[in-house]
Amino acid sequence: MTFAILGCGIVGLYTALNLVESGVRGSEITIVAEYLPGDQSINYTSPWAGGNFSCISPDDAQTLHFDRTTYTHLAAIQKLLGSGCGLDRRPSTEYWEYLPDQRKIESLSSYLQDFAIIPSSQLPEGAAFGITYVSWNFNCPKFLEVLKEYLATTGVVFVRRKIQNVDEMFEFARTVFNCTGIGARGLGGAEDENIYPARGQVVVIKAPHINENRMRWGTEDVTYVIPRPDSGSQVVLGGYLQANNWCADTWKTETDDIIRRTSQLGAKKEC
Repeated sequence: MTFAILGCGIVGLYTALNLVESGVRGSEITIVAEYLPGDQSINYTSPWAGGNFSCISPDDAQTLHFDRTTYTHLAAIQKLLGSGCGLDRRPSTEYWEYLPDQRKIESLSSYLQDFAIIPSSQLPEGAAFGITYVSWNFNCPKFLEVLKEYLATTGVVFVRRKIQNVDEMFEFARTVFNCTGIGARGLGGAEDENIYPARGQVVVIKAPHINENRMRWGTEDVTYVIPRPDSGSQVVLGGYLQANNWCADTWKTETDDIIRRTSQLGAKKEC
């Protein structure tokens, strides 16, 4: 059986990796995409992510299972791709301005390395709950390129092509995975009007002294400090999570607000 994957972001590449790990020969997998790792476009979202493993996801049983599976599998991926792949562990502190569901707290505590709940007396003003643990950080542009290079060594075929209708994918295989993300909203034959963007904006700085994630989840704002591994000391500051905002521009007022909020949030200096 052959497989075709539409989309070459993190979901498309990870789908291919899972197929290879399950015993599928790389030569039986074709990834078709308009954009490939190394490209830059507002329509190619994966390289723009912060990114790290964090605990903002919902607390339903399926999502909690996905979170655990992701976190516990990343060590094997780092070992597979080798040092310098753009994936590494970093300490993390996360605050919530509301109380997370107890099911979520119990699930996280069962697998996160060095998990600890921050005493209420040590929480910053306005925070209702907080934890510390060891997270996984991504240098997203680098990680995507390294993962693509690894998959190519297994025989996975990459085709640069803009697909207008999902039926075109059946030229490559009988089994097709749609990994187009927000692109699925307008993909012929698979249109999904329930898909919408959640616009973000970040600031990238160089800060060798910052080695820890700091995250704060509010009801209106999200604020984060995410050091990028294997980047020459880059740190991603953010951000925004604006549902149904299709604007691709960046705004100085939001940049200034990100710097203000992340400065207040702070980050520990590496000893």
